[in-house]
Amino acid sequence: MDGEPITEGSISFEPVGNQPIKIQSGAIIRNGRYEVPGKSGLVPGEYLVSISAQQATGTKIKTGMGEVDEVIDLIPPEYGSDSKQRITVTEKDKQKFDFTVKKP
Repeated sequence: MDGEPITEGSISFEPVGNQPIKIQSGAIIRNGRYEVPGKSGLVPGEYLVSISAQQATGTKIKTGMGEVDEVIDLIPPEYGSDSKQRITVTEKDKQKFDFTVKKP
């Protein structure tokens, strides 16, 4: 994010369009890297991509179940909850998709 890899987060791929098989997939992001294994991976087609990463603020919040850490979203909505990011997966063996995310 802003030139630095996302330390920890997740990425999801949701099929869009007229794909015959609609399989959603995703992966954990660690140190800016993620991998969707081929056998459980994405079939060719177009996908909507959503990225998520959060960080604790150091503040505790009281809830009905005790105190929890307050967290903030690190990813701006245009890459996360309101993502419009798309990729097209082809039949190539391996494909690499990098995303440059800018802080909100």
